[in-house]
Amino acid sequence: MKTINVILILCLMITSSCGYKIINKIDNSKFEIISIEYRGDSKINKKLNLFFERFLNNDDASRFFNIISKSQSIKQVTSKDVSGKESSFSLEIIVTIDVYENEKLINNFSINRKVNYNNLDSQFELKQYEKNLIDDLVSQILIDIGTNLSNIK
Repeated sequence: MKTINVILILCLMITSSCGYKIINKIDNSKFEIISIEYRGDSKINKKLNLFFERFLNNDDASRFFNIISKSQSIKQVTSKDVSGKESSFSLEIIVTIDVYENEKLINNFSINRKVNYNNLDSQFELKQYEKNLIDDLVSQILIDIGTNLSNIK
């Protein structure tokens, strides 16, 4: 019984002191987004809107930003087989953010992510795969946007 208690206490001490911290979480954001204007790809803009909603009503805000977001996705054929059928593609997502404070541009940045993938036999599966790729790329871009917004001086 004592050994079980000792092992339990040791496991508890080891896991509680590991220093785990969520990387993507933006703690104590000292800004509020007053208005957001979206331009470009509507699917990407919906995901951006969900991300920016967390900054709309911040009671601890000391700075107030207006944001203009421009997004686009570019799909290109990168190779074809002998018969001329597309065999691989590249998908690039570009998001440009302009941050205004008191109607003055204080920061602008552009983030892009690109992925290459092969064609699939089923067009339905290909569309679903492309949708998943877009979701993943936008998620990566949102992490970078959050980091850039929290680092504005």
